[in-house]
Amino acid sequence: MPEIQTTQPIPLRFPAHRTFAELRQTLIDAAYTEDAICARLQIAQISQFELEPAQRTVRPSVANPGVLDVLIRVLLEGESVRMENPAFPLQVLLDFGVIVPVPDHEGLFAATVMLAPQRSVYVVADRQGPVPENPTAVFQDIVYPSLVPNTDLFLELARPGACDSFLDLCAGTGIAAMLAARGGARHAYAYDITERSTVFADFNRRLNGLENLTATQGDLYEPAGDLTFDRIVAHPPYVPVFRPQFIFDSGGQDGEQIVRRIVEGLPRYLRPGGISHLLTMGTDRLVHDLAGTDREIPFEHRIREWLGPAEKEFDVAFVVRKVVQPRDWAADSVIRN
Repeated sequence: MPEIQTTQPIPLRFPAHRTFAELRQTLIDAAYTEDAICARLQIAQISQFELEPAQRTVRPSVANPGVLDVLIRVLLEGESVRMENPAFPLQVLLDFGVIVPVPDHEGLFAATVMLAPQRSVYVVADRQGPVPENPTAVFQDIVYPSLVPNTDLFLELARPGACDSFLDLCAGTGIAAMLAARGGARHAYAYDITERSTVFADFNRRLNGLENLTATQGDLYEPAGDLTFDRIVAHPPYVPVFRPQFIFDSGGQDGEQIVRRIVEGLPRYLRPGGISHLLTMGTDRLVHDLAGTDREIPFEHRIREWLGPAEKEFDVAFVVRKVVQPRDWAADSVIRN
């Protein structure tokens, strides 16, 4: 098993001699859009793209591929390619650190990140599979792609849109905040505990030309100070882990550590009349009380306890997507990993 390393260099660059509008226009000119990509890959929407290369349908090579075909192979599918088409915007992508020459392979280039259009915005995340400079490393901190079905479901349920102040917690790429900023929020905020996610979210903000979005590093509400919000959304880490290895998936030993802290902060940071959406996992629990009786405390009851004295001020709604037994979930996790 590859050794897990703590950090990896952030490949993205913010070149002084380039504007992000140039990079954005480069993608637009190449018709690098969700509709065009889905038509090429014969999928209905970008969230159906298979991240695992071994699970993808093999596509036949295209003679004299156009710029769009090369962009799909390098930026989305993570292939190493030769830039033989003179129309390919090689220098722009090199200047922003989006692609690099493959070491010891003259004329071959690979993406350092995954760059995909999703729901009207361009989103940069860490690429799947080995990075060109260190093909055997597994890192503790990555920015997970937002085009996976679970994140797409979160965006559909949260419906980022018009409000005065919007907060995306555990923001990752910052896509929820971007969609809110583009969809009518006066100002949107993307907070994440890792520097890497914050840099990626700020890069994404600039790439999409969103001046009404702020990406800040901090532990949940820590960067907010005196701010309050009309909308607070989160798709937090909720995987129960005994020995945390990856920052992006660890919900603590009970899986609810981060969810609990988000809910506990709502009375302080959510404005009266505001709405919060969370997509997460929780557990119903048996408690052995002093009388010697086992008492079940459903997840929704514990959510209300976390709200504290302000609990009566909140309406709480649950939509249950799936119910599993802890033993079955644990067994499935072991098998998958």
